[in-house]
Amino acid sequence: MPANTEHPAVRDKQPEHPAQMKIWRYLKLPNLVSLLQKRFLHFTKLGVLHDDLFEGTFPTITQLITDLQMPQEQGGDLVDHLTSYVRENTYVNCWSGNQKESAAMWRLYGTSPGSVAVQSTYEKLVTALPNEYYVAMVKYLDYDREHFPSGNILYPGFHKRIEFEFEREIRALRFSFEDTESDPVVDLNDIIEQIYMRATEEQWMMDVVKGLLDQHSLGDKLVQSNIDAPPARIRANPEMKQLYHQVRSSQHGPDQET
Repeated sequence: MPANTEHPAVRDKQPEHPAQMKIWRYLKLPNLVSLLQKRFLHFTKLGVLHDDLFEGTFPTITQLITDLQMPQEQGGDLVDHLTSYVRENTYVNCWSGNQKESAAMWRLYGTSPGSVAVQSTYEKLVTALPNEYYVAMVKYLDYDREHFPSGNILYPGFHKRIEFEFEREIRALRFSFEDTESDPVVDLNDIIEQIYMRATEEQWMMDVVKGLLDQHSLGDKLVQSNIDAPPARIRANPEMKQLYHQVRSSQHGPDQET
């Protein structure tokens, strides 16, 4: 069975057209090598994610409501206990949902040599995972003014602060009562549509990545990213294209020819 998209915590966070929704996972070269060799999607414990210290926590209003319903010291203890419980037992695999590449995500996760953007679709991710996993679009809230429903331990894992809304995160989630990691094996040929690499990479690095992908029968999925491509009118005019590369070379060093 595919991943669970009907649970109350995720039912209202599904895209209208999952087959057409592109999702992206930006990987450094070591992470790409790990994906190719182990052939599974890595799920990270929520408590070790450092980009947002509010991961797995509860909004301020939830804390206030809890304090009103029981003595303050017990209310605070309860929320702290639930937060620790969620952060220790929730594992996530994160993607970004966009029809095009994201310049912001490239800057955050794709600046080291050999970085790539793996592109799939929402439907392919759901289909690749067994039913004990949940998949949904993350919902972004103002944690000082808004709150999410209570009563289910999955809700904190599918909500983030509105300051991170630019990520447009798609999250696959597994909640485990055991302190063990279990990453699901997937068919990479089925889940991966294309693998993007920036045109600013050195040619030898492009060859290294292409060689790695060829070893795993994925070489035909490697394409050049459009994030550094010149506008179409420049590409169509040889003189303007030459000028474009001269300007970029003076600012950033030599460009790879496109």
